[in-house]
Amino acid sequence: MSHRNKTLFIILVVMLTGGLLFGQLEDISRKISSHVVQMERLGERFVLTGKSETYSSENTPEGVAVLLDRSTMEMEALFRFLDIEGNLTEWIQGNIINIPYSERSIIYIRDEICQTSVMFDYKVISQVGFPEIISAGIFLPDIEEYPEGDITRKKADTDLPKPVIISRSEWGARPPTHGYSLHPYYIKLTLHHAAGFSADNIEEGKEQLRAIQDLHQFVRGWSDIGYHFVVDKAGNIYQGRPETVIGAHVLNNNTGNIGVCVLGCYHPPELYCGDWLTDATTNSLVALYGWVSGEYNYDPNILKGHRDYPYNETSCPGNNVYEELSWFRDEI
Repeated sequence: MSHRNKTLFIILVVMLTGGLLFGQLEDISRKISSHVVQMERLGERFVLTGKSETYSSENTPEGVAVLLDRSTMEMEALFRFLDIEGNLTEWIQGNIINIPYSERSIIYIRDEICQTSVMFDYKVISQVGFPEIISAGIFLPDIEEYPEGDITRKKADTDLPKPVIISRSEWGARPPTHGYSLHPYYIKLTLHHAAGFSADNIEEGKEQLRAIQDLHQFVRGWSDIGYHFVVDKAGNIYQGRPETVIGAHVLNNNTGNIGVCVLGCYHPPELYCGDWLTDATTNSLVALYGWVSGEYNYDPNILKGHRDYPYNETSCPGNNVYEELSWFRDEI
């Protein structure tokens, strides 16, 4: 290995062991450790091979993903899987999705073969240099038991006006890939941050909404964007999936749970993640949660951050938002 490659290898190991994790992947998967096995240049190609830690076969993952920095779409991604009996598959073609306004990409695969795996290898082949590996994760199945039957949804009379909300058609949403399920009741409110997705104005916001929908539909395999509402740094509020249907934003805790996500990254322990809520975002969150609480008869004191739920190993919505939750409960 050349001196340059050794230097890159050290940087990658430090990043991986340091636990740097961007919310795009953290919000849709369970973090697992991985490490670089080999970096080699073969003619005009740069080939990086990595390996995940082992995980329990009881997880029955639906897929796996790796978040890359300094990457391009001109790459090839391959995966192979080890099962509990020690059988290793052949290399399987993976997929790549780009994160807008960044040099980051996610390589991923969703396949039945993942469900019996306990470890995976990944290979990234690039024409322009070695990417940096930021984090890896496995997609866990949602085992929440959804209520059956016709449970009356309670709606309260409220004088609070509905804030201006940018419709799905206005930001260019695709239709859901399959049907929604209605909330049978409303008992939970949750706040998220989008981490790697950020927008200072409505045009950037629309593009980021489309990118988040890509991530949730194509990478994670959900029917639609997981959040019910998204708020950008200018205070614009966007409709995600309808708030009357069950979302996909808190593992095993989506029934009766309306989820709101703020664009930006609000967790300073992570690199490039030191945003603070703008006044415009703060005001819009108060107006939105106030209307939602009145419309669907919520007690504002039930508002939680994503990290507050069991089995959700995440820093979301970031320390800089989380410390404001008690203030929001008082203001709503």
